[in-house]
Amino acid sequence: MAFYPSSLLHFLCFFLIMTFNLPETESTGTINPNIWPMIILLVMLLMGILLAIRTFRENKNNQHNKEQEQSEVANPHYHWLIMIVLVGYVLFMPVIGFF
Repeated sequence: MAFYPSSLLHFLCFFLIMTFNLPETESTGTINPNIWPMIILLVMLLMGILLAIRTFRENKNNQHNKEQEQSEVANPHYHWLIMIVLVGYVLFMPVIGFF
């Protein structure tokens, strides 16, 4: 599974470089449009590096058991909760505003 972190890091580095090609604003009071993608990509790059370190440690220690992989999923229906929260947020966005 070491292929996933390395391909993720290549993907993130490519798009991080591409954010420097976005146009800049000329007014001093606004943030450039490349700031938000750059922040997201830097956080994803940090998480990708941590994932790579974790993957290489697990491969080095050979602690991959089928029992561990099956016990890692604490709540298999957690993604439905996240979807419900997102749909609820989108529906109530006119009331609570954009955060």
